[in-house]
Amino acid sequence: MSCQFALHYAWDTPERAEQVLKNGAERLASEGYFVLTFPDWEQITARLFRMMEAPDKHNWTVFHEGLHTYRIGGPRHYLDFQSEKPFLDFMQELQTEPFGRRYTYYQEGAVHGVPEYLVEPYTLRDMCAAMGLTAELDENFLHFDAAQGQLRRNMGAAEPMDCECRRIASLYRALVLRKDGQPNRKKQRKSTLT
Repeated sequence: MSCQFALHYAWDTPERAEQVLKNGAERLASEGYFVLTFPDWEQITARLFRMMEAPDKHNWTVFHEGLHTYRIGGPRHYLDFQSEKPFLDFMQELQTEPFGRRYTYYQEGAVHGVPEYLVEPYTLRDMCAAMGLTAELDENFLHFDAAQGQLRRNMGAAEPMDCECRRIASLYRALVLRKDGQPNRKKQRKSTLT
């Protein structure tokens, strides 16, 4: 089962996020896997901190009419977070309130000013565990793609990715879930070889 680039749209409230995960868990076959791709909280928050330390023409902050805009991005993409709070208070809020952390996403030729929500990973893992789902794999999409070499070729994507495409791809995280009690195939393979 697959939920690609969609979970973050349901991350505005705990009820909506829980319902999406519950739907996946209930429909997951006993031998199946639930594959999710969503914004990488760690990568995005790290870029926000870098933006404050070293702003440039693509990564900056502005205060206008009582509202801070925190922008991270590159030549063909950006994420805009808006808050009434100064940066450190805004970042504290990101870490303490896991739902409703809205930003606007733009990607040239694909996405134009779409509201999305940042997915806080610890809350996601707790919710999955409560539904009997265990992470088989949890990594940044660039690492996932490198390990799954054929994925981008199947999608017809350019080879190799340019710097901007890598920056965009690294905004996302891949999570592969299995139902508790299902054998962990990686561990099975290792034990078979010994």
